[in-house]
Amino acid sequence: TITLTIDTSTRDAGNNLVEVTSRDDDDGVRVDMLTPPYFVVTVVETNGPVVEGRDIQVTYEVENTGEADGSTTLVRRAEEKGTFGQPLKEDETGVNVSGESTSTQTFTVETEPSGRRIVAVTIAGADAQDSVEVEVIGELPPTFEVDIVEVGETREGEALDVTIEVTNVGHSEGTKEVTLDLGSAGATSTEVTADEAQTVTETVSIPTAHGSAGENTLTVRTEDDEVTGTVELGENAFFEVDLLEHNSPIPQEFDFEFQVEVTNSGGVAGEGTVSVDVTETGSSEDDEELQTIGSDSASVELESGESTTVDLAVGVGSAAFDTYQATIDSGDERVTQEIEVTETGFVEITDVTLNTPVEAGEEIEVTTTLTNVGSVSATESFSLTLDEIAEEESTVVLDVDESAEESFAFTTSGGDAGDHTLRLATDSASTTQEITINEAQSEDSDGGDESDNSAVEESDDSAPGFGVGTALASLGGAGYLLKRRLVDDEPIDDEE
Repeated sequence: TITLTIDTSTRDAGNNLVEVTSRDDDDGVRVDMLTPPYFVVTVVETNGPVVEGRDIQVTYEVENTGEADGSTTLVRRAEEKGTFGQPLKEDETGVNVSGESTSTQTFTVETEPSGRRIVAVTIAGADAQDSVEVEVIGELPPTFEVDIVEVGETREGEALDVTIEVTNVGHSEGTKEVTLDLGSAGATSTEVTADEAQTVTETVSIPTAHGSAGENTLTVRTEDDEVTGTVELGENAFFEVDLLEHNSPIPQEFDFEFQVEVTNSGGVAGEGTVSVDVTETGSSEDDEELQTIGSDSASVELESGESTTVDLAVGVGSAAFDTYQATIDSGDERVTQEIEVTETGFVEITDVTLNTPVEAGEEIEVTTTLTNVGSVSATESFSLTLDEIAEEESTVVLDVDESAEESFAFTTSGGDAGDHTLRLATDSASTTQEITINEAQSEDSDGGDESDNSAVEESDDSAPGFGVGTALASLGGAGYLLKRRLVDDEPIDDEE
């Protein structure tokens, strides 16, 4: 057995025929010769810019372009660039790579907090090398940049939904206030927490004010950034409320009654609800709400500029004798009024009878009963008015449960023909009655007596006096009872 050695070169790679011959014989065999290992180094990624004090990480690939497996030693260096640059790190590492394969490696370099600079990193092998520059920057505190993603559609006086993005471009987690500002139309703020490089998406509702219809500028800002956009708010209805009358004070087991004028001062028609809540007075403590005695509500539908009157009532039952607060709220505006449950007289008006209709120049007769349904004796004013035709007032004194019948007569004149409103009122209650005075018939047509066209007659001293009552319009089916007190003091306006 003889062993022969044949030297090869890189040019011999491939499938070669090896022949052995002698004087008497020959033989051959084909041999595959592989290309030798050859290592190419390529930097593929860094984590720059790197915050000072954090590690630089350089990812590189070592590719063996030869067909044969092999290994190599790499020299890895990192040094600061510049006149006074200094080496940061240098080491050597061995790599084994199969033929026509790639190995991915990472080179890590620590940095010190010494300010902004450029670090050059080189990965060198026997066959090839590659290098990259990495920026080292100063540490940035939490810094929030903002962007407006989407703005909803709404009308003045309603909440506007705005979707925003907040990105923390700083180098640590932080929490900051984000303000959404529509100028005079409204504003709100919210707190956002974001990690380093995190983007947070939030939808925020901005309450808008009435009177802000049209184009508005929306500004979204943090202490680090600001962005603006344009928002169009549509017109809306706005229900103003005015407390016209109430019947406080009242005794127990009665109803507080409120007459409220509602006006739509908005630019479009709308529907809404007007409510009254009667609660204890004072401020709530420990987040406990004040005790509610009762509530009532009414629906309204008004054109722009239109007004209406609603009547609301709240029963007090056996509520303690005390001062309470009535809050009348339309959702757009609110008024409050102090009211009382107390031991008091309460003069009602009932059993109203009239001799109407009458002709102009004839006498109108009114009879009613006044009753003190309160818990103590009562001294109250009693008044009668018939538009501009008649007006009388007197004082009535009644013990508890005492009643008195009152009668009144006055003569109409020729110019009084038409429909009129008769109003009877005590300090506690009132009632109205629609009455008709017909045109006087001519003397030729009816043979009647000539009208004296006299002014309103007042009761003489012998007539039953004014003064006592509770009310229910009974003739003609047009009367209705309202037990209420004229508001002596203006209610407190409290716009929302």
